[in-house]
Parts: sequence; C-alpha cells; structure tokens
Amino acid sequence: MNDWMDAEQRIERAQQLCESRCWEEALEQIDRALEINPSNSSWWSSKGFLLDHLERYEAAITAYERALEHDPDDRELLSALGLDCVRTGQLLRAIDIFDRVQQIDPGYEPAYCHRIMMYAELGDHDLAEEMFYLAQQIDEHCPHCFWHLGCSLWVRDDVQRAIWCWQRLLEIEPNYRGARRRLAEAYRRLGEIRLAQDYYLAEYRDDAGNVGLLLELGSLHLENGRTEDALMKFGQALELDPHHARAMEMLGDTHSHAGEADRALELYRSALQIDDTLPGLHYKLGAKLMRLGCFEDARESLAAALDIHPADTDALMAAGNCALELSRTDEAQERFEELIAIDDCLPGAYHNLGVCHFLQDNYEEGMKQCELALELKGDYGMARQKLVLANVHLGRWAEAKRLLTESLNVIPGDPALLELKRTWKYRRLAIWAKTLTRSIQGLVDRRRSC
Repeated sequence: MNDWMDAEQRIERAQQLCESRCWEEALEQIDRALEINPSNSSWWSSKGFLLDHLERYEAAITAYERALEHDPDDRELLSALGLDCVRTGQLLRAIDIFDRVQQIDPGYEPAYCHRIMMYAELGDHDLAEEMFYLAQQIDEHCPHCFWHLGCSLWVRDDVQRAIWCWQRLLEIEPNYRGARRRLAEAYRRLGEIRLAQDYYLAEYRDDAGNVGLLLELGSLHLENGRTEDALMKFGQALELDPHHARAMEMLGDTHSHAGEADRALELYRSALQIDDTLPGLHYKLGAKLMRLGCFEDARESLAAALDIHPADTDALMAAGNCALELSRTDEAQERFEELIAIDDCLPGAYHNLGVCHFLQDNYEEGMKQCELALELKGDYGMARQKLVLANVHLGRWAEAKRLLTESLNVIPGDPALLELKRTWKYRRLAIWAKTLTRSIQGLVDRRRSC
C-alpha cells in the first residue's frame, strides 16, 4: 500500500472514530495523514474542527491557518478562525478576520452577527448595533443576533430593550439555551419577581440538574424573604453536588438570615474546607464571628479575607473594628489608614481612626479625623458625640457646649447627644469638683512640706 492510500484510509478511520466519539483517537489518525500529505487543506480544516470540539482553541487556530494557506478565501474557515480568536481573547484580530469575510462575501450574515458580540465585548456598543442592523438586512430571523444585541443592551442597563431582544429570540428559536435565564435576570432587576421566577423555572425544565440555576432561584427567594423556599433550592443544589462550595455558602446565608448562627457558621466552614479562595466567604465568617463576640477567631478569618483581597473595604473595616474590640489599637489604626488610602469617602473610617487616636491620648488628631468624617456626613451622630467629649476632656467647655448645641440642631433626635445634654451640668460639676479636690490636696501637700 502506498503512502497516499494509507493517508486516505486514516482519514476514513478518523471519521469513523468521530462517529463513535473517540475524539483523541480520531485526532491521532488525522495527524498521521497530515504527516504524509501536509498540503491537504480539508484535512487541516478537519483537524481544526476536531480541536474545537476538544476545546483546544490555540491549536485549532494553527490548524485553520495552515488550511487557509491553501484556500485563503474560504469564508467558513475564516469564520472558524475568527471565532477561535474570540475564544482566546484576540478580539481585534477576530474583527479584522470578519471584516475580510465581509469583503469576500458581503451577503454572508455571520460576518455581521459575530461582530455584534465582539464590539459589545470591547464596549463599542454603537458599532454593535450597526452590525445588528446590517445583519437584519440579510437575515431578520437570526436568533444569535438578538442574543448578542440583548447582551449589549443589558451591559448598558437598557433592560427593557434587552428583554424585547430575548423575547424575540424565543419567538424565533423557542429552545434557545440561556435565553429564559437572561429574561429571569432582567425581570429580577426590574422587581418583577413572579415573572423572574417563572422564567428561571422554565429554563430549569430545559436544563434540569443545572446547579447554577438552582442557586439563582434560591437567591431570588432569599432576597424576597421566602426563607423556606430558599432552603429547599439550596438543599436541592447540594443533593446534586454535595461538594459545591458556593451552594454551601448560600445555604449558610439562608440559615444566617433565619437567625440560625451556629448552622450558618458550620456551613461556612465546610465551604472553606472545599474552596478556601471563594470570594467573600472568609469575610462572611469573620463578620458572623464578630457578631457572636468571638473576636480572636473573627480576626483570623478577616486576615485570611485580606490575604486574598487586600483592597476589600468591607473586610478592612471589619478587621479594624475587630482589632479595636481586642484593644489592638495600633493594628486597628493601620487597618483604617489602609481603608482610607483605598477609599477616602468613607465617614466611618475617619471616625474609627479618630477613636484609635483618642485611645492613644492623641486628642487633637482624633478630633481632626472626626471633623473629616463630618465633612462627608454632617449628621454623623457618633462623630459629633466624640468631638463634644474630646473638648470636655481637654477642658474646652465653651467649644464643647457650642458643638453640642449645633449637633442637636442638625440631628435633634440623636439619643447619644440627648444623653449628653441631659448629663451636661452633672458632668461639668463632677469635673469641677475633681479639679477643686486636686487643688485643695495640692495646697495641703505644700503646707505639710513647709
């Protein structure tokens, strides 16, 4: 048997193996055939399609490029190459490829359809819409065009038009995977809870066993106070995948919402054993432990959260507060300073940093931080209270009284400020009496020394 016949037989064998879903074996046969005849364009394209099926997109690109060396104007090959460039993040190259397809065949609708998605990914939504309308002139019933344009509109918060696109898509292709899920998300954003639930359930009927869908439906129930329904959906998700860390976390959220702190903590810890990089989970565990007064354990969890995401402002705030509870004032100060460096528009961070300075007897700096907090939030009662007390501590009674009067005009019903007003005279008399006692004692001591 000569080599050429051997190559042809290997290609036939590859086709049989593909029918049997033996993809790797089929690829091996195609490679052996190409070793014999590397100039066969159709074999290179077959290799590319097989590599696409195996999700080996970089290798598929190479195969399509070899095929195009022999047939540079094949629109199908160019389209396959363009899509693999999208899959590997080479969007600008993909656009150039589909521009070329348009030049070769201006009536080839996929050249426009795919560019809707690419321009949307690049944030050029005007060009995405332009591609949509050009595609519509060729084929007004392409479901992919409506899908891509709907995604572009969604990114722009044009929810109503996105809904129209996805509904039109379902009129054209009733079984289009993912369309009902996007409609559920859209109606959820609009507050149309019943419609959102209906679309989630419809999508789940077509994709039973999809854990992600169950989690979205469960979170919808949790948002709307339907705790029992949420527990059921998250429980179903864990039945399908007992080691799904995200499902455990969300089930923990539900138990936390129901006031079952111990069960929530158990689920959070179990989720971390499976995936200790799950975004936000260390923070949730730390925050829950803080509320239970377990500050040392909370400090450890919050430190882990910040190891993963050092710029997490929620975790930094909680870690600072936890350090204050543990009388680790220097550590707390460092956390709040980090927080302000990341976001200088958080009044609570300035107030808490001020508290750190007060605890270190640095009253002037503490008052400065409280004043910065009030510049951001004029009715911040705790910051105003701290300023009044700091001035009292420093013996600046007139300034303290002025601040108290001003603060009660700004927030007349603040309980802490009202309590300060109620005890004002007693507080001043007590300090006056303490000062007088010290003066008398000093006089007595001086007479004894004479």
